[in-house]
Amino acid sequence: AANPFAHANLGHLILWRRGPAEEASAHFAQALDSGREREYVRRMQLAAFRNYSSPGTDAGLLRAVDEMRRNGEPIDESTRRYLFSVYFHAFNTPEELQALVVAIPPAEQIATLRALYFGPDFDPDRAPLRDATIALLQEAAGQPADALATWQSVQSSLGPDDDGRVAEMATAAIKRLSK
Repeated sequence: AANPFAHANLGHLILWRRGPAEEASAHFAQALDSGREREYVRRMQLAAFRNYSSPGTDAGLLRAVDEMRRNGEPIDESTRRYLFSVYFHAFNTPEELQALVVAIPPAEQIATLRALYFGPDFDPDRAPLRDATIALLQEAAGQPADALATWQSVQSSLGPDDDGRVAEMATAAIKRLSK
């Protein structure tokens, strides 16, 4: 019952077979709770969530990365890039984006995004999407003035070749938040 290898491998197998993300997450949690082989468990957990992309597994990945940030665990560059792509693709549909926004408390999610994507090595071409995500989370956290300022900053930073989805969302959010 306390074998971290058994739980980590079972969690991975569940997602490999496209099973429920919640069931897999419970096994990863039990593996982590054992207090042993944390690095192995995290490697299996992150790989499992990345192998099967769905709203449930994307939210599970976000929860795992947030927990890693809060625990001071290292988050590799590959995981950082993958999580950013999850946000990028979530902007395709309001449902996918909303699933991420509610995956963890907005304030925690903002802290995770700031820890992962505000360093000197962050690609400035990705800043509008990053900042749009922050603005969505600020609004969800009940910070309309901060969200408005962030959306305005996003809108002013967009060029003609930037993502139209972000521009449309910025315009709508500025209109909504300016009332």
